[in-house]
Amino acid sequence: MSELNVNILKAWHFIESLHTPIVPKKKGTWSKEIFTDNTSRNKLRRLYENEQTWQPAELHESKKEISYRYYRHIFKEFRLIELIKTKLGDEEKLINRGIEELFSLTFSVDQKGQYIADSLFVPFSLFFITKINQADVVYDSLANEFKEALNNFEEGLKELLLDGVTNETMNKIDVLFARYFFVMPQLEKCNYLEYVIIRKNQQQPIDYFNSFYLDDLEQAMTKVNQEPLQSYLTGNSSNNRIDIDENRSFIEEITRPALIPNGRWPSPVAHKLSLMQQVAVNTVLDKKLPISSVNGPPGTGKTTLLKDIFADLYVQRAEAMISFSHPLNMFTKVGETRGLGPNKRSMYSLHQNVAAFNMVVASSNNGAVENISLELPMLTQIGGWKKDEDKLHEFEKRYIEEVKQINMFTATAESLLDSKKAWGVFAAKLGRSKNIDDFANAIGDKQNPSSLKALLDSENASVEDWNDAVKEFNVVRNQIHVHKTKLEQFNETHHNNADLSMSIEQLEKDQQGLVEEKKTVVEELRTFERKLLELNEQIKQAPAQTWWKRALKLKNKALDDLLIKKQIFVQQVTDSGKELHSLEGKEAHLQILLNVQRQKFKSYESELAKLSREKVAFPNDAFWEETPSAYDTRQKESPWISDELNYLRGLLFIKAVKVHKIAILLSKGPIFSAIDTIRNRKNLNVNIPENRAFLANMWDILHLVTPVISSTFASIQRMYKGIEGKPIDYLFIDEAGQASPQQAVGAVMRAGRVIAVGDPVQIEPVVTMDEVQIEDIRAHFEIDERYVGSKASVQTLADEANPYGMYKKAADLWIGMPLWVHRRCLDPMFSIANKMAYENKMVLTNSEAGVTSWINCVGKAKNAQFVEEQANYVAQKIVEAFTEAGAPVCKEDKFPNIYVISPFTAVKFETIKIVKARLKELFKDSEENMKKSIEFWIAKSVGTVHTFQGKEADIVYFITGTDENTDGAANWSCSSVNILNVAVTRAKKEFHLVGDYERFENKEFYRVIAEHAEVVESKRESLTSEDNLLKV
Repeated sequence: MSELNVNILKAWHFIESLHTPIVPKKKGTWSKEIFTDNTSRNKLRRLYENEQTWQPAELHESKKEISYRYYRHIFKEFRLIELIKTKLGDEEKLINRGIEELFSLTFSVDQKGQYIADSLFVPFSLFFITKINQADVVYDSLANEFKEALNNFEEGLKELLLDGVTNETMNKIDVLFARYFFVMPQLEKCNYLEYVIIRKNQQQPIDYFNSFYLDDLEQAMTKVNQEPLQSYLTGNSSNNRIDIDENRSFIEEITRPALIPNGRWPSPVAHKLSLMQQVAVNTVLDKKLPISSVNGPPGTGKTTLLKDIFADLYVQRAEAMISFSHPLNMFTKVGETRGLGPNKRSMYSLHQNVAAFNMVVASSNNGAVENISLELPMLTQIGGWKKDEDKLHEFEKRYIEEVKQINMFTATAESLLDSKKAWGVFAAKLGRSKNIDDFANAIGDKQNPSSLKALLDSENASVEDWNDAVKEFNVVRNQIHVHKTKLEQFNETHHNNADLSMSIEQLEKDQQGLVEEKKTVVEELRTFERKLLELNEQIKQAPAQTWWKRALKLKNKALDDLLIKKQIFVQQVTDSGKELHSLEGKEAHLQILLNVQRQKFKSYESELAKLSREKVAFPNDAFWEETPSAYDTRQKESPWISDELNYLRGLLFIKAVKVHKIAILLSKGPIFSAIDTIRNRKNLNVNIPENRAFLANMWDILHLVTPVISSTFASIQRMYKGIEGKPIDYLFIDEAGQASPQQAVGAVMRAGRVIAVGDPVQIEPVVTMDEVQIEDIRAHFEIDERYVGSKASVQTLADEANPYGMYKKAADLWIGMPLWVHRRCLDPMFSIANKMAYENKMVLTNSEAGVTSWINCVGKAKNAQFVEEQANYVAQKIVEAFTEAGAPVCKEDKFPNIYVISPFTAVKFETIKIVKARLKELFKDSEENMKKSIEFWIAKSVGTVHTFQGKEADIVYFITGTDENTDGAANWSCSSVNILNVAVTRAKKEFHLVGDYERFENKEFYRVIAEHAEVVESKRESLTSEDNLLKV
């Protein structure tokens, strides 16, 4: 198994080594004051064909120096992909052509034009292409062959640049390059020159042109037997899987009152999690698996679920913290360093019980991780905050009052949120160096009054404050415990209810049996007593014995017989009396037992009625009825949780905030040490083991202040540079279905536990490699398509590792824990997506009707899939929406909430041009700021499907593009459900498909839209650009 895992990592490493970087997008200019010729310069500028290559500049400041980085042999991304497809004999046309500019080589020279050592970079892909058609290519030796070619080229490059840069020298470099590497045909008619200015004796900035994942993939090869990486690579045996969907026994067990998490996010108490949300939360927190996964269709509350997990882990850490009599006892001094400023700084470690809750949210999607880390600290996230607090429930009002009173360094949080209202520094977007610097300055710049350091200097706390915070926390925790204990007792009573009913029934039968038996005994006793009376009468009436018989002591046989009978009857009366007494005792005892059991049943019914009044979902037989309406109802419910219990759980989170706040105020030394470390982290030499430990401790302590941090996968390696072990306790992977499996390896390798959240039937990972090449790689490394293939993602591997999930019937596909309650789209968008992608398992919460239409708009495709008539139709609708909003003088917050989506990049770019032209005309007399706002609106509102993953709008226009001559591209757009599923589920209220109805209506997945959409014929006379521009 270890060998297979290493092969998987080797395959991923090889794929990542083929990464070809784009020309950096370095905007801005160097000010003219910097240069002796008083001329400003773009930091990155184009050098056109035949333009002078050597363009030196002199600096005024002698303490600084300038270097020049050249990017040569520029070509468009799609040309490389098309070239590889051609070489592999794949004649299938490329649907979406990437137009990013890539470079073939880059290097830097100094002020004299001489080569700067180690500045050369050539993409491995341009070496691999020279070998791609070799039948005997050996993958394992390619890296060494490439290094040899690169070294030889670098030696020649260095020699050619001894006399500086000239056009002739560059031509010679190009010839030398062609000796070792592939020269792309159809190069762009330009190169690029970047001006780099640094202080003298400062190290040249490191430009990381290789894939960000290569180093971590190499390191992971030595850790394949460590969890959770091992589970990520090997998955979980199908024999260990438990299908939890509609699994009554599992769901009742995992949602029983004892397993309700103590903490929850303080959202409105009536906003309970849905059934499967609560199942997922409880499973993640209770089962403690190396890897958990949640499959959530759009709008099913994946972020909501994560917030509840964050909240409970935060409460768990507070529970660990309050075991210390003073917060300073949580810290241990571990050394000193001078690397953080002019004076020595003491360094601290955090107790392992407290430092076990570091939470990191990671994704390949920068927008996804930023959204969650920017959302969590906002005041609007507490109690459903509203400006009009009179509309809030008393529970929510108290939440808001409490967090405002605690003031968890809100000024610092608001500085990180661009002055938006915040409640505390609960989360921050980190990852890339600039984000970390911004965060470090926000918390550590003492000159800034809103910085954490300044706030800590201005506020103090006492041990009494700590004791009060602990006491408040414990009071609420105990109240929750009482609630949960009562519910758990009732739950046990419920599970024993059948036995209780049977017990009462049996006792009643036993009682009835005793009554009958007692009746029989009473009748027998009366019979014996009557016969005894009769016998006594007979004895009285018996003739007296004569004197001589008495003298001779002769027996009176008749009397003796009567006396014997009397003795028998007396004994029978005595025995019957005793039996009657015994039966009466048994009856009394039985009545006591029956009263006890009846009281239990009465209490059960009373508690059941109370739960019903409190609208608490109770998982009884009615809850589990196998009817569509019962299914819908139970999916929306969260068993056992009342409003009051929800309130207390949210309140406990806020009390945990107070515990953290007082602990921070009483531990300023360790906190300041961590702040200084992150601000000066670049000065620490990570080759020294002690410094590596300091950095690890820094993150532990900073997580006390900011429990949740976010990063893209690409930044994980650099963010934790030099840190050994597992600095991440809980890794939450968002939009896991979008990420290629290898992207998460570095984060998984550094994590204690992994929770992946996503949806494999939304946007898939971008795969630019040709399928023939992919198959060749799989064969060479002896791995299957789970690891390298168009469907392989972080989500699919996390699902494979998760023993709790379900099988999708249509594909016999195992997925992680499913969510089914949808809260975004109105119908019929909901029904379309539910049928297309989710086997009609989703449940809708909103019965309001939405709109779906099919605008039958036909035209000739040009520039690949672009149909001008369709773009013009949509542009006209956008103009109408802006006009209705008050254009050309409408305010920015009144801009229409519209997305325009297409599967094709060509349609995107051409539609943007038309929409820009139409809105430019509409806003021609507006101020410049308004025009910039319109530009920004277009950029975020018109795009391909990938642009809008995780987003939503009131109205969506989906442009199909294509005509009969490009129908292959149309078929590609529905080759899987993903594209249309994402497009439809972006629309909250209206979805309008713009395309050729006759050609598309019977295509896979489009036919589902056709079943629900009203067909509208477009008016062709209004669909030319000239006419439309005249109408505005």
